[in-house]
Amino acid sequence: MANDTLPADCLDQLGLRQQPFASIAGEDFLYSDPATDMPVNVTLEHLENDQNVVILKGEQGAGKSTQLLRVLAQGRENMDFCAFKARAGISLAAVEYTVRQYWKEAAPVEQEGNEPLEQFLTRLIQGGMRPVLAIDDAHLLEPDVLRQLIQTRQRIHDQCDRRFGLLLVGEPEIEERLTAVDEGLDIPEAQMTVQVRALTREQTGAYVNHRLQAAGLERTDLLDRETIEDIHRDSAGLPGRINTCAMERLRDICEGGAMTPATQGEQATAASHGGKAFWQQRWFAPAVAGIILVAALVTLLSLLGGSDDEPQPVRSQPLVLPEQPPRAPAAPEPPPASAPEPTSPPRAEVPAEPAPRPEPMPTPEPEPEPAPEPEPTPAPEPEPEPEPEPTPEPAGEPEPELGGDKRIRDAQWLRDQDPTHYTVQLLVSSSETGVQDFAQDADLPGDVAWFRMRRDGQDMYALVFGSYPGATAARSAITALPADIRRNQPFIRSFGAVQDAMAD
Repeated sequence: MANDTLPADCLDQLGLRQQPFASIAGEDFLYSDPATDMPVNVTLEHLENDQNVVILKGEQGAGKSTQLLRVLAQGRENMDFCAFKARAGISLAAVEYTVRQYWKEAAPVEQEGNEPLEQFLTRLIQGGMRPVLAIDDAHLLEPDVLRQLIQTRQRIHDQCDRRFGLLLVGEPEIEERLTAVDEGLDIPEAQMTVQVRALTREQTGAYVNHRLQAAGLERTDLLDRETIEDIHRDSAGLPGRINTCAMERLRDICEGGAMTPATQGEQATAASHGGKAFWQQRWFAPAVAGIILVAALVTLLSLLGGSDDEPQPVRSQPLVLPEQPPRAPAAPEPPPASAPEPTSPPRAEVPAEPAPRPEPMPTPEPEPEPAPEPEPTPAPEPEPEPEPEPTPEPAGEPEPELGGDKRIRDAQWLRDQDPTHYTVQLLVSSSETGVQDFAQDADLPGDVAWFRMRRDGQDMYALVFGSYPGATAARSAITALPADIRRNQPFIRSFGAVQDAMAD
């Protein structure tokens, strides 16, 4: 029996129609919230901009491959992805073979022989495509392969003023390898690192319950709060390990090693009757006899009535990962040694998301101070208190001010900014309410604004902070942000790019 599957009788016993914690699962099993969407949104923004090599890193079991699947699904309308897994020791020739086989039919002009990767990708870009190489397990790539890929990006940019996107997904050492490669380049390549973080305890509970419900569970008390806390502790919040720990708990329930809340209730009922189980009570035998008699009558009536209704067995449906956009099959060519597997989206532990920003503590409203009691003075008459001067109302509609110097700005403020100035983008979410709540609660003195944009036919909302005359000043502002906000991977952006992205 595989470690991530339960036998059919156990599924029936638990009330499940599908495997709840299989490492390969369908889209319905993907857990998501505004915080877990952040790595995907940041990654897509930088890939569309094509200036940076994007690194999506995390520990083993953190769900990097699942985040990659989301990037492929959400970005495929605007970009053309070639996604594959790296292997230890593969060469650049193997990467070239994979890329050519995937996009062979998309090349606008047929070329004789195997042209270099640089020329091939240049023709794709000049033909209107936006190619992106998305490499999972990229920490297995040799430094020389990474260096050649980056140099190819730079040469293509020199020819057509565009780059192909490069998304490297892997464990933390991928960033160290790229840093070493970058030191040996004549022109350093800009990089953007997105961290996939572990789930919080609350997210672990929501993740486990979401997958159980996606598998068909209707009850809500299968795993209690204490069990969820044990799963979170043992897994350290890493979704791959959460799946393993949750499966162990379910097997214990099926094998009698652990009690569900319903079983605990039966035991409590037995204890309330003097420690005897229900079948040991004096009323049990007469009750069973009555049930048998009723069952016999029902069976006899059903035989006489000739009913044709028969219960149909519930069969588990296979789970299928979301597929890449279909590509025309390529003519078979002998692959070089250790060529990575092309075209198929990476299949790995599902799912994994980064830890959200901790919800900011609400600022308590100050309690009114009691008025001080007047002390007796020898003066015969107290002087009258001066009346407070009326506060002058500013012209036009006042802007809301929160958190001391915080100023919540509207979309018009963004349009009025100098396009050459910079701001700091804090987050992107599909939930306007979530962005508004973040802006209200975050400790951000200064100008804060959010705007609506369109991505893949859906409304998205971005939150930005501050206005800075140059990129250096904007980057310095990021280091001064609170730690819980820096966890969301903020980055600088020109107001010109913000104004272009704003939806009317």
